[in-house]
Amino acid sequence: MQALLEALPAEAALLDEDGLVVAINAAWRRSAAATGLPLSQAGLGANYLAMCDAIQGSNAERASSLTQGIRRVLAGELPQFALDYPSHAPYQQHWFRLSVTPCNESQLKPQQRLALVLHSLIEDHVQQGDAVRQGQARCRAVFEHHPLPMWVYDPCSLRFLAVNAAAVERYGYSVQEFLGMTLADIRPAEDLPALLANVAAQMAGQGTAPDERRAWRHRLRSGTLIDVEIHSRSIPWEGGSARLVTAQDVTERERGAKALRESELRFRQITEAISEVFWLSEGDRMLYVSPGYEALWGRSLASLELDSARWFETIHPEDQKRVAEALSLQAGGGFDIEYRILWPDGGIRWIADRAFAVSSASPTGEPRIAGIARDITAERESQARLKLLETAVARLNDIVLITEAEPFGDPGPRIVFVNDAFERRTGYTREEVIGRTPRLLQGPATQRQELDRIRAALERWEPVRAELINYTKAGEPFWLELDIVPLANEAGWYTHWVAIERDITERKLVEEQLRQSQRLESLGQLTGGVAHDFNNLLTVMLGNAELLAEQLPDDGLQKRLATMIAAAAQRGADLTQRLLAFARKQALEPRSVNLDSLVAEMNGLIRRTLGGHIDVTHVQTPDLWSTLVDPMQLENVLLNLGINARDAMPGGGRLTFTTANLRLDAAGVAAYADLEPGDFVVLQVVDTGCGIPTELLPRVFEPFFTTKEKGKGTGLGLSMAYGFVKQSQGHLDIESQIGRGTTVRVILPAHRAQDDGAVAPPPAATAAPPRAGTGQCVLLVEDEAAVRDFARDQLERLGYRVIEASDGPSALTVLQARADIELLFTDVMMPGGMSGRELAEAAHRLRPGLPVLYTSGYAADALTKDGQLEPGVLLLGKPYRHADLASKLQEAMGSAPSVREGSP
Repeated sequence: MQALLEALPAEAALLDEDGLVVAINAAWRRSAAATGLPLSQAGLGANYLAMCDAIQGSNAERASSLTQGIRRVLAGELPQFALDYPSHAPYQQHWFRLSVTPCNESQLKPQQRLALVLHSLIEDHVQQGDAVRQGQARCRAVFEHHPLPMWVYDPCSLRFLAVNAAAVERYGYSVQEFLGMTLADIRPAEDLPALLANVAAQMAGQGTAPDERRAWRHRLRSGTLIDVEIHSRSIPWEGGSARLVTAQDVTERERGAKALRESELRFRQITEAISEVFWLSEGDRMLYVSPGYEALWGRSLASLELDSARWFETIHPEDQKRVAEALSLQAGGGFDIEYRILWPDGGIRWIADRAFAVSSASPTGEPRIAGIARDITAERESQARLKLLETAVARLNDIVLITEAEPFGDPGPRIVFVNDAFERRTGYTREEVIGRTPRLLQGPATQRQELDRIRAALERWEPVRAELINYTKAGEPFWLELDIVPLANEAGWYTHWVAIERDITERKLVEEQLRQSQRLESLGQLTGGVAHDFNNLLTVMLGNAELLAEQLPDDGLQKRLATMIAAAAQRGADLTQRLLAFARKQALEPRSVNLDSLVAEMNGLIRRTLGGHIDVTHVQTPDLWSTLVDPMQLENVLLNLGINARDAMPGGGRLTFTTANLRLDAAGVAAYADLEPGDFVVLQVVDTGCGIPTELLPRVFEPFFTTKEKGKGTGLGLSMAYGFVKQSQGHLDIESQIGRGTTVRVILPAHRAQDDGAVAPPPAATAAPPRAGTGQCVLLVEDEAAVRDFARDQLERLGYRVIEASDGPSALTVLQARADIELLFTDVMMPGGMSGRELAEAAHRLRPGLPVLYTSGYAADALTKDGQLEPGVLLLGKPYRHADLASKLQEAMGSAPSVREGSP
């Protein structure tokens, strides 16, 4: 429009219905300057009608006519108005023709009329005609070069009559193509009814219809639809009428307007739907509060509209001062505060209120602040519970470790939380581990297979339990039992892993000790059974070899062979005895022993056995408690330990025997799987030898296992010691490091004579040589035929009469049939469902007072209590010599009954 005005040769101004100047061209400005008229009176924003009404003098009448004509044109009463008038420039007078023509509707005010006022110089008709032609040319140039698409069309046929360059460029059609088209060709088919209706309306009101301004959709040659705002008015054209159209592409504007409308709608929907309260204030006035206020404050919006300051009265009295101070910051841009409000029913809720500036100033100059208030009562309660939980977690003995959910590969998920127990156990501080991965706790012994299993479970987002070796900051290994579970957010997405880790190092130690004990127990059961059968064989071999040697000449080869057989059998018997010691199947004869006294008595023997290159030291303990133990077996243990130490120090070294009293409570005894709380005596044997590899330590108590070179040890010394100590209700452990020696600790229960009122007496002095029998009748019960034959021959050689039985039931039948039997000589372990002990009890029910002599390849549980023979029980261990048999028979024949009726 401005371009059109500027193209006109006349002084042009555009007036609105109130007479205000809304547009002028340069000619108008020049004329005003030439006449000395300030633009404040005739320029943009000035009221042209008021200016004309104010004219006095000779021009007052023309001015009045002018204002009336303009008002009638603006009111639609005249199609146009013209008036000639003089104008006095500073140097000469000029005549002008003023013409007023109605113009298109205002874009800003759709119902407002405009009028185009033109002042044309009319000194002569030639000049006027030239000006008209020039004006037409300029108008044509304005049309052609106008930046907006423009065209002229026939309202009857809708054919294009003229188009400008901008239309050609924007729509993609050439001028020739346009002139062969109609308006319908650039409109989508669905919009044609509206187009035709609009044209019909224009035709019906032709001549008086105001300029048209509407939005349409146009189709470009490419097929793209655009939104177009049309400015259209009727113009004369070649003796008829046509319509001039200006088309402005408002696609982006419409999109923006649509987006703005949708945004405003969404905003209102959100503010009305959310539980939070959105508010907008201007100075002290509340402009908007969302409906959430009623639910959050428990009060109506109507009450707030009456007095927007009422909300301050709802604030808890203790928080009002803080809130007032925060409100004072609004001018600076907002605040962020938490406070309590009081509900009408007396309840209290916590509110988080955050305000922020939305513009520098409102139209009134007051600051405009927006804010969001939300209920954080549940959050506050949750925070309190969380604080309590954090305190509890921090004080747990179990380690709590939280990591991110990923990555599973290197470097691994990062640690985000550890509790105090983690710091205590690992030696790392929180600052040292936050942001790092749990892999920093892994070390050489950490089980790769277990790590792979854990990772596989984590990659499936499954909980997993594992036992893992970790390392402290100082490099100390320790065992952890881990329970790892994933944590998911509200959307179900896994975000973290939580690991609860328990230190099970002590438990693992106890379990290992228990496994070792069970393994050795199993070996003991095996070796005990083997020893039983082996001793039966050795009984026959040793006895017959001895008998054969007695009957052969001393200088013959047969004599030497028989002696060699006997010696070999004896060695087998010694070996079997050691196996029985490991199996805890010996028949011990304990008595009260002071370990310091026993070590002192053995000092000479130990020194002679070990040699002068070993320095033997004995560190005694004053007031050392006594222990109840078989002294002969303990001496064997000490001697074996000394020999092992000597072999570990071939170049010499130091061997130290140390004693100590030890009191273990429930906590202290936890490290010993086989001990109960109480008092103990400790004998510690320490050498400075080569040491034992760590990986071999768990096996050192196994029979026939040895770290010595082949041929330099049987592997039974420590086994025998282990079995004896266990059978004595004690504990034996060993510690060793390569190059740093070995420590063996023998822990035995302390004993005081007053504890049970009796102590096993020391072994009796060697008795006189046994006498032969005088024909007494002996019932021999033995399931092994070879052993039974050997025993029968031995008994008969000793002068006894023998009746044989292969099992308990057969022996009872013999006892019922014969009254001349004077001694029952029976094996302990026999088939047939009746042991030797059960046979003896049944025999005493038939023959009270009948002497009984037991024999066995190992001390059966039926004859022992805590590894010790019951009082009055006579046992001849297999294998036995001829003299041993004679001595025990004599002892049995001359002793009180070994098993009395009703005895245990």
